[in-house]
Amino acid sequence: MFKDLSKRIFAVALVVMASVSVSAQRTMSVNQYRRANYDKQVKYNPYSVNHRSQETKGYGIFFAEYNPHSWCYEDEYSSETTNGYHGISVGFTYFVPFGSPLGLDAGAKLQYLFRRETEQGVKETFEMLAATVPVSLAYDWTISDSFVLHPYAGLYGRYGISAKTQTEAAERRYTEDWMKSDHPMGGMKRFMGGWQVGANCRVSEVFSFGASYWMDFGKVTDYNKIRGFNIMLGATF
Repeated sequence: MFKDLSKRIFAVALVVMASVSVSAQRTMSVNQYRRANYDKQVKYNPYSVNHRSQETKGYGIFFAEYNPHSWCYEDEYSSETTNGYHGISVGFTYFVPFGSPLGLDAGAKLQYLFRRETEQGVKETFEMLAATVPVSLAYDWTISDSFVLHPYAGLYGRYGISAKTQTEAAERRYTEDWMKSDHPMGGMKRFMGGWQVGANCRVSEVFSFGASYWMDFGKVTDYNKIRGFNIMLGATF
C-alpha cells in the first residue's frame, strides 16, 4: 500500500513540474513586456519621434459620379446663374506616390450632362456628352488601418463630344447644335480647362467615397461659364 501511494505522489509531482515548466516558457519577462508595449506605441502613435510610417502604395479606383452644376451667363450688361443642371460620370483614377504619402492622381471619365425644363407648355432638353481628364496633386493620409483620407487639388481638361438642346412646343420639335458657330451663344468650345479641389475617403481598401468642387477657367461659349460639384462612389483596385 505504501508503495502504491509513493507512485501516486511521484506521478503528481511530475505533472506539477511539467505544468510549471510550460508556464515558465509562456511567461513574458518584464523587459519583453516593456519592449512589446513600446513597439506597439511606436507602430500606432503617429506623433512618436520614432514612428515608422507605412509605405504608401499606388492604387486605382473605378467610380461613378453625380455632377450637379450651374451655367453662369455673363455679358457687358448683366450676369445670371442658371441652376438645375445634372450629370452622371463613370471613369477611373490612379494614385502614384512619388514622396510617400504625397503623390499624383490621374484618370479619365465619360460625362453625360443634362437639364430638362418645361415652362408654359414648352419643353426644353439640354444634353451634353464629354470626356474629361483630371490630374491632381494628392495626399494619402492614413487615419487608421481601415480608413484613409485623400485630399487633392489640381486641373482637368474636358473635350466636348456633342451638345444639343431639343425644344418641343405645339407638337413641333426643334434641335439646336451648340457645337456650331452659328449658335446664338456663339458656339461651344470643344476643349475647356479648369481646376478642382476635393477629398475622398477610402475604407478598408475596398471602396471609396468623396466630393469635390470644380470650375472652368474661361467661358465655354461667348457668354457662359460652367461650375459645379462631383459626388463620387467607387471601388478600389
